[in-house]
Amino acid sequence: MASPVRVLGAIIAGGGSRRFGRPKATTEVGGLAMIDWSLRALVEDVSDVVIVGGDPAVAESRGLGHLVDAAPDGGPLAGLVSALRAATDQGMDGVFALACDMPLVDATVVRELLRHATGDEAVAPLGPRGPEQLCAFYPSAFLGVAEQQLAMSDLSLRAFLGVVPVRTVDVAGITEPAEAEPLLMSVNTPDDALRAEALLSARSRPAEPRAAP
Repeated sequence: MASPVRVLGAIIAGGGSRRFGRPKATTEVGGLAMIDWSLRALVEDVSDVVIVGGDPAVAESRGLGHLVDAAPDGGPLAGLVSALRAATDQGMDGVFALACDMPLVDATVVRELLRHATGDEAVAPLGPRGPEQLCAFYPSAFLGVAEQQLAMSDLSLRAFLGVVPVRTVDVAGITEPAEAEPLLMSVNTPDDALRAEALLSARSRPAEPRAAP
């Protein structure tokens, strides 16, 4: 189903992967590089996909565009600003930003969030700690506010969502796993990768047949 708005999918791939110990984007989990899980989640429902930050060769090898963060050491907000600038230049309604290390997010989640996108407010899934900032739709109209936050070195996306209109959507239960916490988990450590691997494996197994009454 096509999104009601024209959206640039932006895979946020910056960061130093310090806790993980190696580049997360190209690390395989469940048989795919984590960045390819993000690409799969986005590609069906957005107009175009770019990779923001990280190694440009990763984007080139996948036939995708690459954007440099709008400011060095600006964190995910700098990546969002670059993506919002690109979306604005292309006349798109907004950006769906998805971190490269959230392999449990799939197209069902993205589609459900975009179903609520109007171009007037951010749309984010409701996680255990509030709105999840790195799996969310951001209207192009928010570019000026995002640039202002970046100029003030207020780099927290959570703080950014605190100063713009945001709609939260409960995505638990629309895909496996049924709880928001594992569904929206970020792979920050090798132990997280093992947990994600197990969850992806469980997702791919057919359901056990129910016993006859």
